[in-house]
Amino acid sequence: MHRAMLMLFVLFYVMFVPSTLHAQKIVSGTVMDAGSKEALPVAHIRIEGFRAGTITNSEGAYNLELPSVPVTIAVSYIGYHTQRVEITEDSPAVVDILLKPNPVLIETVIVTPGNTAERIMRRVIEKKKEWRQGLETFKADAYTRVSLSGNKKIAMIAESISNLYWDHEKGTKETILSTRHTKNLKDKQANVNARWLPNLYDDDIELFGFEMPGVTSSEAFSFYRFELVDQKLMDDRQVFIISVEPKSKLQPSFRGTVMVLDEEYVVLEFDLVPNEAVMFPPPLTEFQFAVKQQFSSFGEDMWLPVDVRVEGDIKLKLSFLLEFPKMTYSQVSRLSNYELNVALPDSLFNKKDVVEVTVSNESVTVKSSQVEKGSGEASTDAENTVAASSVDAGGNNGPTEDGSEVAESAAGTNEKTPVENSSENIAVENAETVAENDAEPEYDAMSVAENSESDIVDNADDEPGPDSEDGGEPAQKVLSSADSLRIAAKRAHEDSLFAAQRRAIPYTIEEETAYADIDSSDTVDKALKPKGVLAKLLDDDDEDAKKKKRKKKDKKPPSKFRTAVSQAMKGVMPYGRHNRVDGYVGGIAYRRTFQDKYRIFSTAGYSSFLKRMNWSLHTERFFKKNRRYSLYLSGQDFSDPKGFSNNYPTLVSSIATLTGNEDYFDYFRNRKVKAGFRFRPKETTLYELAFNAERHSSLTAHKYDTLAGTGGMSRMNPSVNDGYLYSGELTFTKGEKHNPLGVAGVKGIAVTLEQGWLDAQDDMSPFTSVRLGVDWNFETLLVRRLFPMTLDIRLDASASAGDMPVQRFGTIDTRFMAWAPYGVFKSIGDRPLVGEHHAALFMEHNFRTVPFEMIGLRWLAKKNVGIIAHCAAGKSWISAKRLRELAWKPRYFDYPVSEGGFALNGVLGIGRIDFTKCFNSSDYAVSFNLARLF
Repeated sequence: MHRAMLMLFVLFYVMFVPSTLHAQKIVSGTVMDAGSKEALPVAHIRIEGFRAGTITNSEGAYNLELPSVPVTIAVSYIGYHTQRVEITEDSPAVVDILLKPNPVLIETVIVTPGNTAERIMRRVIEKKKEWRQGLETFKADAYTRVSLSGNKKIAMIAESISNLYWDHEKGTKETILSTRHTKNLKDKQANVNARWLPNLYDDDIELFGFEMPGVTSSEAFSFYRFELVDQKLMDDRQVFIISVEPKSKLQPSFRGTVMVLDEEYVVLEFDLVPNEAVMFPPPLTEFQFAVKQQFSSFGEDMWLPVDVRVEGDIKLKLSFLLEFPKMTYSQVSRLSNYELNVALPDSLFNKKDVVEVTVSNESVTVKSSQVEKGSGEASTDAENTVAASSVDAGGNNGPTEDGSEVAESAAGTNEKTPVENSSENIAVENAETVAENDAEPEYDAMSVAENSESDIVDNADDEPGPDSEDGGEPAQKVLSSADSLRIAAKRAHEDSLFAAQRRAIPYTIEEETAYADIDSSDTVDKALKPKGVLAKLLDDDDEDAKKKKRKKKDKKPPSKFRTAVSQAMKGVMPYGRHNRVDGYVGGIAYRRTFQDKYRIFSTAGYSSFLKRMNWSLHTERFFKKNRRYSLYLSGQDFSDPKGFSNNYPTLVSSIATLTGNEDYFDYFRNRKVKAGFRFRPKETTLYELAFNAERHSSLTAHKYDTLAGTGGMSRMNPSVNDGYLYSGELTFTKGEKHNPLGVAGVKGIAVTLEQGWLDAQDDMSPFTSVRLGVDWNFETLLVRRLFPMTLDIRLDASASAGDMPVQRFGTIDTRFMAWAPYGVFKSIGDRPLVGEHHAALFMEHNFRTVPFEMIGLRWLAKKNVGIIAHCAAGKSWISAKRLRELAWKPRYFDYPVSEGGFALNGVLGIGRIDFTKCFNSSDYAVSFNLARLF
C-alpha cells in the first residue's frame, strides 16, 4: 500500500513539478561600479517583499531565481547607493546593474566621548538582545560550494543545495537535497554542507575545533578592544567601520573589522581572521583562514545571515619525510528564502525511519535509514543503487543490484511522502535531517539524504562481467519494482536543481574551466602531489594497486583447494616472546570472528628452557545483534607474570631481555580454566562475572642468551605459593581504559572484587582482594582552544584480607630502563613495587604550548612543543608476619614515596622527555615516552 502511494507520488511529481520549475523566472548579470565599470564582489541582492536573495561571486556575477513576477530586486553594497530594479515577464534574462558610489563621508575619523566604538558596540549588543528574543526557529534554503586548489590550479569543486533548520535551543540541522561535483570525486567523497559554518552574530562561535567568543556577545568587552577606524555611506545612512583586536594572545578569538549600520545599530558585515592563539598541531604546519559574513533584515526587524565565506591556506609537512604543496580552501554558503518561527518537524531531533530516493551525478539510490536523536549518524538498514549512466534517455535501464524485498520494506515504512524540490537528490522524508551543529567541523554532511551514495553496490567475491573497466561489473539481477521507482525519479529530474537555478552563485572563469577540464583521472592526489622520502612510497603504492587491479582483471578464478587454504589461514600470525624462565618461545597465534557471534583467540609456542608447549585458548559467544551479552571459556598452560601490570605488556620485557637488559617481571606457571559472563549495557560500560580454577607452580630462572649472543644477567625468580587456587571475580568498568602511552587523556573507572581459596598441601586458605583503577581528565585553563590545558589524575590501589598468595600481590609500576609511561614512578626503576595492599596517585598538568607563547618562543609553539608538570606519591604494604614467611626479599617501601618533575612534550612531533626528581632521596631520572597529543 505504502509503495503504491510512493509510486503515485512520483508520477504526480513527473507530471507537475517540471512545469512549476519552468514557470519561475531566472535573471542573471553583473553588478558593477557605475563609474569605473569594475565588478563588485559579494554584493547583496534581495527580492523585496520576500526573505530571499543572493550574492555576487568574486567577479561580480549573479544568478537569481524569482518566486514570481513582477517583482523588485534591491542591490546594495557598502559605500554605494542601493539600486532597485523592477523585473517583469518581459524583462531580459540578463540584467547588469550599475551602482553609484556614495561620496566619502569624512576624510579623518574624529573619535569623541559621544561617538566611540565601544559605545556603538554596546548599542549593537543591546539591539541584538531585543530582536533575538523574538527568533525561536527558522528554515532557509542553502547553497554551498567548496573548492580546493593547489599549485595555482583548482583540484576539485563540490556543491550542495539543502534546507537549513535552526532552533534556538536544539541547534542547527540540515537536509541535503542535491549535490554536484567535478568528475574526479565520487559522491561520498564530496560531502559539503552549510550547517557547521558559523553565525558570527552568535555569542560563542565554534570554528575548526576552536571556541571563540563572539564579537557581539555580552562578554565581548572582556575579550576585545574596539576602535572606530572609518565611516562610509550606504544610501543616506552612515556605516561605522570598527576594528576588532583581541585583548589576549593566548585566548582563541578574532581580529578584523565589523561594519555597523547607524541608527539601527546592527552589523551588516563581519570580516574576521583568528588571532595567533589559533594554532594547529603538526603535520598541519599552516592553516590561515578568514571568515566573512553579511546580514540583512529583508525589510523586517530580524537580522539574518545572507552568506558565509571561509577561505584558508593549508600547509601539510611531516619533517623531511612528506611535504604537500600549499593548498587553498574556499567555501561559500548562500542562505535565502527564510521562514521564521515555523514549527520544525519532530523528526529533526528524534529517531525516525527514512526512505530516500536520491539522484546524483553517478547514480540513483533508494536507502532506508534510521537516525538516533543526537547521534549525528544514520544507521542504514538497506541500500539499493543503480548507476545513473545505466539509464538512457528513453528510460531504459542497465544492470542493477536486486534487493526489491528490502526496498519494498523500506518504502512501506513511510507513511507521509512530502518531497523537497530536488532533481539530483530527492529525500522522500519521514525525517528531515541528521546533521548537527555541535559535531566536529569535518568535511562531511551527516544527513539523512547522505549526499547520495553513488557507487554500484558490488561484491568483491563476484566474478566480473564483460563491460566493466576492471573486467566488468558483478553479475546483476533482474530489475525490481523499487528500481523502476528510482528510474522514474531520475527521469522526472533530469533537469536538475543546479540546471534550473543556473547555479545559485555563478562560477568564476577558473571554476568553469575546472568543471570542463577535470575528468575522473585528474585525482586530487595528482593535483596535490607531495614531495619527500615518503612521497616515493606513496607512488609505489599507487603503482602496486594498479598492477593488482590489472592482475585481478586477467587472472583466472582460484581453485577450490587454494580458496580453502586461504580461508583456513585467515587470522593466523606468528607469535613469540623471551624471558628468563622460558628462554625463547616461538609459535603461532590465531584470531578470528565468525558470523559476528563467535570469537576465538589462541596462542601456541614451544619454550626452549622448559622444553614444553605454552598455550592459551579463549572462546567467546555473543548474543543479540548489539553484542551486549556474551559467554566465554578460556584455558591456558602458561608462564604468567606475578601481580597485575597496567602499563607494561610482556612484549616490553621480551625486548629488554633480548637486548641484554634485566627482566622486569617475576613468573610462575599457571595452568588455568576460566569461565565468565559479560554484560555491556552501553559501549563504555561492562559488568563481568568469572570463575577460575588454577594450578600454580614456581619456576626457576636461567641465564639467557641475547640477540648479540652473550649471556644476559639473571636474578633469582622468587617462588610462589604452590597449589590449586579457586576464585570468583566480579568486575565493573565504565568509561575508557587506562592509556599508559599518554597520547590522549581518558576518563574511566575499573573495580575488581575477588574471593578465592588457595589449596596448598591440603590447607585451604581463603582470601579476599579488591583492585581499583580510576583515570580522570579535566580541562583547566584556556578551554576555548582546540586543545585546552588539562589535568590528568590516576589512582591505582588494591587491598586484601586473609592469606593473599604472593602471586596475587598488588603492584606499583616503575620506570623500565629509560621508558616511563604515564602511571609509573619515573624516578624509581627496573622492577615493580609489590605488597598485600598498595596505593599510588599520579598527576600531570599539560600546559600545552602556552609557556613558550608567553615568553615569545612562538617558533617552538608552532612545532607543538609544550610543557607538562607531573608528580606522584604512593606506598605498598606487607605485614611483618608475611615478611617472615617469605624466603625472598620483596621490593617494597614501608614509607610513602613521592616525586615530581616536568616534561618537554612534542619533541620531534611524537616524543616526550621527562625530568623527574625523587623527593625521598637525591635520585633523579631522565625518561622517555610518547607525547601527549590530545
